[in-house]
Amino acid sequence: MATAALTTQPLHPETVRLLDAQNWTDDAAVKPLFSAIAALLPVGEQLRELSAGRPSINRCCGDDIGGLTVVSEMTGRVNEWQNRLRPSGAVASIWEELDALRSRWISARLTVEGLRSDMGDDRWFDRKTELEDTAVTVDAAWAAFQRGEG
Repeated sequence: MATAALTTQPLHPETVRLLDAQNWTDDAAVKPLFSAIAALLPVGEQLRELSAGRPSINRCCGDDIGGLTVVSEMTGRVNEWQNRLRPSGAVASIWEELDALRSRWISARLTVEGLRSDMGDDRWFDRKTELEDTAVTVDAAWAAFQRGEG
């Protein structure tokens, strides 16, 4: 890989693998992780509905599996709100892994560009912010997956 040759130290195999992807969503793990979430959501909902009608069935079973809830959050601008998905239960664990994969992809890009937080200039922070702003969020990747685009 041409970009890997730009660094002076050998890259970790995970970094090399992440750099092969144009975007973090191209990683081979993304689709199976989203498929697992898609399989878990109806099971969790079904168990929660079942426990509502039958008190002897513990609602915690469905809650442990989890789900996705839409929450509205302020953006920092006056009277401007955005909707965001909030995962829970086992779904949240998978969601966090996807978000960590996105962060590792950003970190790999910074590494190959020779930028580090301890360099003492703003280039690292500016580039990190740029990558964070342009890299697809987990919410957006989930939406694309549901539309069959992932």
